[in-house]
Amino acid sequence: MRALALAIVLTAAVTARAECQGPERVVRELEVGRRVRLDAAGLGRIEGRFLTLRGDLLAIDVEAQEREIRVREIQRLWVRGHSAKRGAVIGALVGGAAGVLGGLLIAEVACGPTDGGDCTTLEVASVFGLVAGGGGALLGAGIGLAIPSWKLRFPD
Repeated sequence: MRALALAIVLTAAVTARAECQGPERVVRELEVGRRVRLDAAGLGRIEGRFLTLRGDLLAIDVEAQEREIRVREIQRLWVRGHSAKRGAVIGALVGGAAGVLGGLLIAEVACGPTDGGDCTTLEVASVFGLVAGGGGALLGAGIGLAIPSWKLRFPD
């Protein structure tokens, strides 16, 4: 029972410490020129390119004007990225499924007795699925690089 109580207290302390760190940790990790979107107390939603961090002031370029926001006033912070990972997963799934179906259709001809019959339908479908899945992943990742997405960084 004491161990459970200690675990609860430690979890609460770690959570409270993480929340106390606030957006400062995320802001320190930003690269200059990175596109950011944030919600700040009293300012609403602001979007622009990160310029610098001066003490507790975050400077961003908003429509060719520098704007400073106090870091502690940031309630939410997003960083612009891309959808390459999501595109690769979708491409691999679609390509793999199409490859398996194509392999099932071709297997009758490829593994027929006239061609020696030294393969199985499962082997052909598996190879086609892997090759098409790999190609689909590459194509999907390439398409995903062109699709912007916002990733919430604070609160995380």
